[in-house]
Amino acid sequence: MKQRQKKRSDKKWYMLAYDVREPKRLRKMHYFMKKHGVAMQKSVFILKIDKSGLYKLVSGVKELVNNQEDDVRIYPVISPSSIWTAGQQEKKLENLFVGTPKQGNSILPKFIAKFFCRKRI
Repeated sequence: MKQRQKKRSDKKWYMLAYDVREPKRLRKMHYFMKKHGVAMQKSVFILKIDKSGLYKLVSGVKELVNNQEDDVRIYPVISPSSIWTAGQQEKKLENLFVGTPKQGNSILPKFIAKFFCRKRI
């Protein structure tokens, strides 16, 4: 039981974004990523995996992409609640993970929050 809890705590959040030029590779990449994470946009996924899972993911991605034409980036994320979102993505993130705040984000500086919350004329 303790090993199971340890494995769970070893998992970390990541955001993977990709720009794949060729349509066939793009479809394969999207299908591959749907197995490992949750789509935030068509080419942006959020996932929670451990170190070995991350290595497997990276090796799988390397097999799918062309290093000369495509671009793939993986960013560590503290938690889904640390991602500032607006519009449709805000609802997706809000309903997806337990503990995600519904309104606002304490990590954002107040002036950024005020800028996006002010009324437009």
